[in-house]
Amino acid sequence: MLRLRSTHPLWNRTCSFCGARLLMGEPASLCCNNGKWKVPPLPQLPPRISQIVQDASQTNNLSAQSRCLNNLFCFTAIGASKGFTHFDTGPPSVSITGRTYHRMFDISDNSHSLHWFLYDERERQNTANRFNVPCAWTNAVKAELYRCNPYVQHLRQFNSLPDSATTGLELGEFSSGGDFAAIMHAANSTAIEPRNIVIWRNRDAQPTFVPILSRHYEPLQYPLLFPHGSPGWGLTNGINTLGLTQRQWYKSRILSDDRFLTFGRLSCEYFCDMYSRIEEQHLNFIRRSLPKAADDINEHDAIQNIELPASFMGSRKWASEQTADSLALARVYGPPSLFITMTCNPDWPEIKARLQPGQHSCDAPTIVVRAFKLRVQRLLTILRSKFGKMIYMIKVIEFQKRGLPHCHIVVKVYVYTFLEIIILFSNK
Repeated sequence: MLRLRSTHPLWNRTCSFCGARLLMGEPASLCCNNGKWKVPPLPQLPPRISQIVQDASQTNNLSAQSRCLNNLFCFTAIGASKGFTHFDTGPPSVSITGRTYHRMFDISDNSHSLHWFLYDERERQNTANRFNVPCAWTNAVKAELYRCNPYVQHLRQFNSLPDSATTGLELGEFSSGGDFAAIMHAANSTAIEPRNIVIWRNRDAQPTFVPILSRHYEPLQYPLLFPHGSPGWGLTNGINTLGLTQRQWYKSRILSDDRFLTFGRLSCEYFCDMYSRIEEQHLNFIRRSLPKAADDINEHDAIQNIELPASFMGSRKWASEQTADSLALARVYGPPSLFITMTCNPDWPEIKARLQPGQHSCDAPTIVVRAFKLRVQRLLTILRSKFGKMIYMIKVIEFQKRGLPHCHIVVKVYVYTFLEIIILFSNK
């Protein structure tokens, strides 16, 4: 077993552009590409929510309860086309099956937080008690959202209308200044913009789905992360006015703000949700690239039978291509000389140094993967410099159910003959 002697990498660097903490050995361009990815900084957490964060350093349960606390106030419901798979062993984890989406239910439905905001605060507190969320936390978040969240302020327009009226509140596009318009409509109105989101009351219809490319997608589902309703990544009038891809936007925002580390389990849900959003955008691009079907029926069948190209990571063609390349190397240059497995240790000092009180490694995946990547790079450097001439190297990184990565590496090195060793040393 090969053990890498730890040099205790330190988090002793800060990005001069976005303020992100960097681990010794990481490039300065990791977070915001040296200031080229300009993501608007999020406002500071409101005072009462900040007080929860400070008090939780003593109670040690904010990270574990953050998802429950957020679900008491979120404006949408997250779902998956084929459901969620929960694992009973190991740290809390969930697998998303199918496509994720956000739904906006009718405000007259008394089982959802949209209804609780206006009519039934007691039901929210009863739900909080069932999930052991402290009453002080719910009161603090409720007070701050009523004070600074624009969605709550627009929801209050329903209070001035008769209870029996069928109405809808349309949420418009965000402007360049980060504001959006909310317009009240009657049920028979035809002026509603298809790309916008409508909160209905007393309407017999299926839940409204939030467009995946809307800038409302993030603040509606995660009010605890974005209590000021800060707009997320999205298209404005069908145009990417932000100048950044989704991956660039999320990477810069996540690494530059410590709240995504503080709210552990909620942040993990946010990471999975946003990654599936990136994948969904890639899939939509592939679908639009297909030849147009002759009619609607054929088009539906064609969408169901799409074979993803090798350029889509994780597809069958991609896996087949990677496997074929690896087998070709072994066929041409011979079988590998070494088979190495490197596992991640949650007790590495660079991981434990960034964990907050009460947190485990599964609560901070961004810290774990960054520490693991640096360690893998150190191992590869040793293999290239200490084991002779390298013919080829193949590596695969996988994640276990408990959330920790491990790396399988096969290496083919040139084995010198006795005569070659003599000639090599004689030349020196």
